[in-house]
Amino acid sequence: MGKTTLALLVLVVSACQPGAFEPIEIDLSKRAPAATTPTPTVLPASVATGVPGPAPSPSQSPAGSEGTRPEQVVEAQLAAYNRHDVEAFLNEYAAESVLYDFPDRVLQSGTEEIRQRYAYAFAESPESRVTVSTRIVQGDFVIEQETVTGLPAGRSLTAVVIYEIRARKIQRVWFIR
Repeated sequence: MGKTTLALLVLVVSACQPGAFEPIEIDLSKRAPAATTPTPTVLPASVATGVPGPAPSPSQSPAGSEGTRPEQVVEAQLAAYNRHDVEAFLNEYAAESVLYDFPDRVLQSGTEEIRQRYAYAFAESPESRVTVSTRIVQGDFVIEQETVTGLPAGRSLTAVVIYEIRARKIQRVWFIR
């Protein structure tokens, strides 16, 4: 495991400890004028519930996103998941997106494989719903601790999920269970 992967794993695991800290957004996109330094923005608690917050200012948008923050893409995907709307869910993914079991085991590759997986999951678990307890936004990456409830036999699943967003689409996702 490389130093970068290990450092990211340590950050994610420590960030997901109950009560560790409130979710924050740190914008390092360097879109602000050189004379001013962007300050961290504390995200409202409503972000974890999926209720959209205030619209971002242009200086808060990461490079390459053209007005859409990475967490907005992830929130749209989560809302579609909770509605079990496969097409809206897939709309947030790039055609060549890849889902991994951390760190590098491919689960699904491309939207057709993702469509098959989630159409089956929604049919098998019509009451399933995802909630976010922790979110970190770092550039084009959104790192969340998510819990899926309503699974068969009353089960639930908690995982850390790392989303990579480029050109307003989810490119890669890593699940740490």
